Amino acid sequence: MQDHAYYSEAYRRWLTGRALSPQTIKLYTGVLRRAWEDLGDLTRVSEDDLGKWINSYRGSTRYTYVAALMSVFDWLDIVGHRGVHPLRRVDPRERIKRPQRPRSRPRPFSPEEEELVLRSAVGQIRIWLLLALRQGLRRHEIAQIRGDDFVDNQLRVDGKGQKVAWLPVHPEIAVIAQEMPVSGWWFPSATSGTGHITPDWVGNQVGTLLKLNGLSGSIHRGRHTFGTTLLRNGVNPRVVQELMRHDNLETTMRYLEVIEDEKAKAISGLGSLPSAA
Repeated sequence: MQDHAYYSEAYRRWLTGRALSPQTIKLYTGVLRRAWEDLGDLTRVSEDDLGKWINSYRGSTRYTYVAALMSVFDWLDIVGHRGVHPLRRVDPRERIKRPQRPRSRPRPFSPEEEELVLRSAVGQIRIWLLLALRQGLRRHEIAQIRGDDFVDNQLRVDGKGQKVAWLPVHPEIAVIAQEMPVSGWWFPSATSGTGHITPDWVGNQVGTLLKLNGLSGSIHRGRHTFGTTLLRNGVNPRVVQELMRHDNLETTMRYLEVIEDEKAKAISGLGSLPSAA
């Protein structure tokens, strides 16, 4: 019987062949290893034990683990290592239900927090933050940015799911680009294996900076700030959707949920009916 390391590597190769992003591959293989360590041989685990393990998690973690395990057992089924898929039973009454994705509320920086963070950031960390705040980039998009991605005041972004988008370059980023390499990686690394720094490195460095300033969260708060500020400035939500590269408008509209003060201001600003002549 093979151990989880054998299956993990074979599964990783299968995911790579399907052109999934490195982040998704790392996440899914990590879930395989954790489930194997907790439950034992996944080619033999019972649906009851798997269901109890899944139900021990809550929120976004549970959602992510189920999504990953759906893929894991699909692969085990395809390669013939497991005859019955425990998450895709024929009878829907017996099937382990996939939880709905929790609706998380964005956490943009306040203007004061943004000023504090940018004032304390130096070097590459400041550039990373500005790429999130002014262009709405995710950490993996920041890590792999290249000088060649800037063409005629447009920025090429390799986003989620290998989707490519072109964004107008913010003036602050245009100034930074003049000081950065015109070709090749902006943030090279000799040890990462990809030639550029890793998304985890970006996230860890910015996370540490936030903690030093008494703030919680991650660099993704910069992207939250990007979307929320656009909406606050009255930009058409469809335009915001395109700039944030969301697949659907519903995802973009979630950024409106944080503008509670503007809701109150809108209501209080309504005038009374004119008096009768």
